Amino acid sequence: MNRSARTADQALRDEEANALFFGLENSRGLILAVSGGPDSTALLLIAARWAKRIKRAPKLVAVTIDHGLRAEAAREALRNKDVDLLFGDGVALAFWLNGSDSAGCCVFRGGPYLESRYFGEGVGIAVKRGNDLLRQALNWALFRDWEKGGFTDLWLRYFPISPF
Repeated sequence: MNRSARTADQALRDEEANALFFGLENSRGLILAVSGGPDSTALLLIAARWAKRIKRAPKLVAVTIDHGLRAEAAREALRNKDVDLLFGDGVALAFWLNGSDSAGCCVFRGGPYLESRYFGEGVGIAVKRGNDLLRQALNWALFRDWEKGGFTDLWLRYFPISPF
C-alpha cells in the first residue's frame, strides 16, 4: 500500500466510519460513487475497513463517475438514488444540499471529516503578503470565536449548512 493510501485509510477513526455507514449494515449491497481522486480512494478504503468489522457486510460495488464530462455527475447520481453515498468536499456539498439542484434528496452523514493531510487546509482568508499583524489578528479572533462556541454561527452567516 502506498503512503497516500495509508493516509486515506487513516483519515477516519472506526467510530467516524461507523457513523458514516450507520443504518446501512443490513443492506444487501452498497454502491459507492467514485471519480478516481483522493476522496474516492479514501471512501473505498474506509468502506472496506468498515465492512471487515461487521458480521454480514453488504456487498460493496464501486461505480465510476466521469467528472471529465460533467462535474455534477456524482451529485446527480446520488440525487437519483443511482448511488448510496457520496464522499466529497463538504463546503461544495453544503451549497448543493441547500440548493434546488439537490431537490431535498440527501443529508450529511457522520462527519465532519477535517483531516488536513487528506482534505487540505479548508477555507481560508487571503491577506496581503507581509501584513502579519492583520493575519495574526484574524487568526486570534477566529480562535477565540471557536473557543466561545460562536464559530458555527459565524459559518452559517456565509455558508448554507454547517458541517459541524
